[in-house]
Amino acid sequence: MPEDINSNEGKIRKVLFNEFTLLISLASITIGIVLFITRPDSDMQKDIALLQLSLDKISTNEMVHIQAELKEQDKRLSVMENNITRILTILEK
Repeated sequence: MPEDINSNEGKIRKVLFNEFTLLISLASITIGIVLFITRPDSDMQKDIALLQLSLDKISTNEMVHIQAELKEQDKRLSVMENNITRILTILEK
């Protein structure tokens, strides 16, 4: 009779161990699938944020260059206007 109890205990332990390993395997697979599905989305969001930051930097930098060029052109136009005004006053005389 004691051998029967030990034999049944051993069988129960084997079944419980198998069930436990099956549970761990299923949990690992589920976590792996969830991470596989969500990780690319997270990477894409990081890439999009990085691109937006780069575009903001580029547009800000270009805006500064454009403004500087417009100021330079404005100065040149002012000089040209002054020259034209002088020429016209000379021609009117």
